[in-house]
Amino acid sequence: MYRRSDDQLQSSRILVRELRESMHCEELMFRSVEGAQYFGFKTGFFELLVRSDQVTKYHVDSTYRSNNAGFELFGIVANVYGSGYPIAYLLMKINASSNNNNNDNNDDREENNSRIGVLKTFFSTHEKSRLEPDIHVL
Repeated sequence: MYRRSDDQLQSSRILVRELRESMHCEELMFRSVEGAQYFGFKTGFFELLVRSDQVTKYHVDSTYRSNNAGFELFGIVANVYGSGYPIAYLLMKINASSNNNNNDNNDDREENNSRIGVLKTFFSTHEKSRLEPDIHVL
């Protein structure tokens, strides 16, 4: 069974740490405080596909509050000739009182507690890799 803790975020973090060596998973970011909870990680496909010339496109897929804990799930998917491979995930739950998306203040607290700040941080963790996405906002 994959459940490692009653806390879904901690359970996911523990599982990724257990799979670090065998599946090449890597934790990117984690925070669990009142009002802001998130966990971002790379899958074993990340290093393989980011260095590959077979990836035709990357896209981000997401679900919103689809589990009983109310987390949003964002996944970066590499498309290889019509097949999608997940290379990174972000689980996130930001309470409305913490989510000051219209605030231009970029201090550390804001970046760590707003939905947009967390997403910016998650995507910026990939800048050091060869992943160079085109961003399209719909």
